[in-house]
Amino acid sequence: FFSLKHIEIIDILNFPEWIFPHLLESKIFVEVAPNEVMDHQIVVAFLLILLSLRIYGKSECMQIIGTLVCPQKSMLAGNVQIDLKDEDSLPWESHDQMGRTWSHADGSFMISGCGADFGPFNEPDPYIIIEHKCPRNIGSTRKTQFALTKVFMPKILNIGKIFLDDSDL
Repeated sequence: FFSLKHIEIIDILNFPEWIFPHLLESKIFVEVAPNEVMDHQIVVAFLLILLSLRIYGKSECMQIIGTLVCPQKSMLAGNVQIDLKDEDSLPWESHDQMGRTWSHADGSFMISGCGADFGPFNEPDPYIIIEHKCPRNIGSTRKTQFALTKVFMPKILNIGKIFLDDSDL
């Protein structure tokens, strides 16, 4: 029987971070009222069900290379923030940050990161958000967003040139 205020489980299986990175960040809290008698078998079964949902999540890593191009002002392709994210379709999940980098002065970049989704057959849905000021340096920042092909490590995804002013459309 339990009479604890909180039971906290963190990294219960002690896996290496590269196998299940989301386990190291996961926290499961079970509220147990003081002096309430609770059958320990129910609590253990509940915790095992929650833990199994985390274990059966699919985790994948990717590395992307490419070059940003701003034809009108080439300098605007340098020092541009690039975010690699995982789109989560479940309503209670937010889109996970997989990685972040900034482009070099010539517009080239390399970004890598890992993402995890629930379910053994549910791979991350990666996409990139690029915050830039092309074609004009004055005014608001523009965001360019697009989905990526699911090419996971050890392979590297080369997305080639990305024209920030939409001149390639």
